[in-house]
Amino acid sequence: MQKKKENLVETISENIKVKIINGEYFPGERLEEISIQETYSCSRTVSREVINRLSGDGIVANSPFKGASIVKLSHEQILNLYDIEELLEGLASRLAAKNRDPDTIQKLDENLQQMKLALENDDIEKCFNHGTEFHSYIFMSSKNDLLVNIMKKLLLLGSIRNYLFPLAQRQSKSYLEHFNIYEAIRDGDENRAETLMRNHIKNGRSKIENSDIS
Repeated sequence: MQKKKENLVETISENIKVKIINGEYFPGERLEEISIQETYSCSRTVSREVINRLSGDGIVANSPFKGASIVKLSHEQILNLYDIEELLEGLASRLAAKNRDPDTIQKLDENLQQMKLALENDDIEKCFNHGTEFHSYIFMSSKNDLLVNIMKKLLLLGSIRNYLFPLAQRQSKSYLEHFNIYEAIRDGDENRAETLMRNHIKNGRSKIENSDIS
């Protein structure tokens, strides 16, 4: 019985994370126990544990007076997030180039084709989704379980950041940067893959550095 409850908590938590990545929850939005119970037909105990788990992951702020809500990132926190991403995504890209997994290379190629089509159709939302997917393919192909687990949490925070500051004007440049990273990984050029990814993250950071985010 306990195992069944733990599995349900895990399933619901992961589903909510997917919704955060897809932009179905916005920063500061309330996450109420009763809403989780009704949406997932679960008990109050399960909904409470879901909120506690998401709070432990750092993506939900839980206050005894205000209740639970999706975290809001300050300007400083967003810049700090970029700094961490630069290091870890650079490492992930290096490892992806070292491993040169054929399945990952194919997925990256297909992803870039879809992102290019979204750009041509001026579909910014799909561009963002493909961009998130591109980065997830890379860190998953690092074959480093610890790095993957850390990056999954950063991916969620990155999705919240993108809601606050979407950088729609950077999508064309982002596509070209992604393409160059893909080529370096495909060619097994570890140094170039890491350098290009780190520069890609820096370019995103520079657009936000002097912007006002409350």
